[in-house]
Amino acid sequence: MNKKLEIKKGYLFISYPCVMKSAAGWYIGTYCQEYMGRGKVSDENEWCLQPYDRESGYHSNKEEVEKELIFLKNCIQESVETESEYYARFILFLKKFK
Repeated sequence: MNKKLEIKKGYLFISYPCVMKSAAGWYIGTYCQEYMGRGKVSDENEWCLQPYDRESGYHSNKEEVEKELIFLKNCIQESVETESEYYARFILFLKKFK
């Protein structure tokens, strides 16, 4: 069964965890893209890209966060079989130490 996804106003697409920066410092987080619903889905101006969630504490430099992200990914990767299971466990793991 192959259904076409109907994208409606307000739909959010959430990224995988990545290194992000705010005024408070560097952190591991996710961002989302929200469809604004004014025009065609293919028009990039119809999508609002914004931070979604902070999954770690703040750090003063990017390198610390990059190392933390790599370490956590490696710890979890050994115990999962699918990519979606990997990211679900990764988010749960990060929230325990937030």
